[in-house]
Amino acid sequence: GHGLTRFPYDHLFLPEKHVIARGNRRYKHNHTNIHDFGINKLKITDYLQAIHRSGLKIIFLEFNQSSKLIIRILKHSLARIPFLRNFLIINMYFILEKE
Repeated sequence: GHGLTRFPYDHLFLPEKHVIARGNRRYKHNHTNIHDFGINKLKITDYLQAIHRSGLKIIFLEFNQSSKLIIRILKHSLARIPFLRNFLIINMYFILEKE
């Protein structure tokens, strides 16, 4: 993870100012933007909407690919719950093609 906040995905709902301040203290930076830390704040629905708008067709889509047990648990249980899905996906693999 990015290590900027205390809990996974809390950067999605904490004030951005708080996340930036914590990251600057922890890593001794002087960033003024969340994106400078490599966080895009996009949710899975944001990615899927962007793909839909682009006119590309999803041929393959897979979430939470990892050999780590905790990630496999997320993939096969909690991440399937629609409300939690945006908060429990750590990676996405797409194969797209032009329609």
